[in-house]
Amino acid sequence: MLMEWELPITKVLLIQGGLWELLSHMSFFGWLILLVLLVMSLMTWGIILNKWKVYKAAHADGARFHHTFRRRSSVKEAHAKCMLYKSSPMTRVFEEGYREWESLIAAKNGTERKPGEIVKLEPDEMEAIDRILEKESNEQIKLLEKNVAFLATAANSAP
Repeated sequence: MLMEWELPITKVLLIQGGLWELLSHMSFFGWLILLVLLVMSLMTWGIILNKWKVYKAAHADGARFHHTFRRRSSVKEAHAKCMLYKSSPMTRVFEEGYREWESLIAAKNGTERKPGEIVKLEPDEMEAIDRILEKESNEQIKLLEKNVAFLATAANSAP
């Protein structure tokens, strides 16, 4: 138990010499801990700023993609116009689905297909496109979530 006139060393150092005095009396391990905290802080701020930039661009391009996609009369026209919005995960998902759709159409008809001709896809072909879309959606989610686990770990371990 501390007497009224006894103060812990940190309070004495802060009162007498301030923060610089406290830092000058730290041990090697104290400095090591401060260095680790500083590095973790800089890394988390870098990730936060990067995620802000990525999410902001994805949101803006996603809105433009959606608006452009809905206004097109054909899939080919939508593909040509929507490829401008590279920051949107939806663009990448659409691109992969479109590639699969084109390859299925080409395999089905070869080069005999006439412009404007309607080609019916079989259920297994539609499932193939669905699998491609699902796979690419998961890839885009992984890209958006990259480094978020580090932020959670850093926030959990920081004082």
